[in-house]
Amino acid sequence: MPPSIPDTAQRHNPAKRSRATASEPNSASRPSRSGTTGSPTLRVLSLGAGVQSSSLLILAAEGRLPKLDFAVFADTGWEPRAVYDHLDRIEREIARPAGIPILRVSSGNIRNDALDPNHRFASMPLHILNPDGGAGMSRRQCTGEYKVKPIKKQIRALLGYPYPKWIPKGVFVEQ
Repeated sequence: MPPSIPDTAQRHNPAKRSRATASEPNSASRPSRSGTTGSPTLRVLSLGAGVQSSSLLILAAEGRLPKLDFAVFADTGWEPRAVYDHLDRIEREIARPAGIPILRVSSGNIRNDALDPNHRFASMPLHILNPDGGAGMSRRQCTGEYKVKPIKKQIRALLGYPYPKWIPKGVFVEQ
């Protein structure tokens, strides 16, 4: 069970802080956005291998956050070498010893797709010069195409409800 989140008074007054126990309510007893209550069917971390998601993985592995069933990394196929090295390391040293499988999913190689004139292209956040000569950034869609979609597809498969199957009420994933 995750530690309860202290209210504002508890956060600012250490004397009022208490450690959570297994009998205290947590997010599983609150209604979800779909109106269901109870424990999630799965707990999955969307692992981008950056600071925030790596920290969440570490906290879950240490038992300071609820146990994760899976962590899912969406590979664009063109991440910096340091991202792949970091991912390999946290899988080897943190996730695997804690029993948290890291699933790697992909919608293809974003670089190859961007260079292929016959491929539908989801625009990347490219640094550009604006008409006034100032620095700018192009519109991007790559997060949806190369990150969100493959992660959703994997989670639906883990639940046993691949698209276009309906996911029954009461079956939900905590991310």
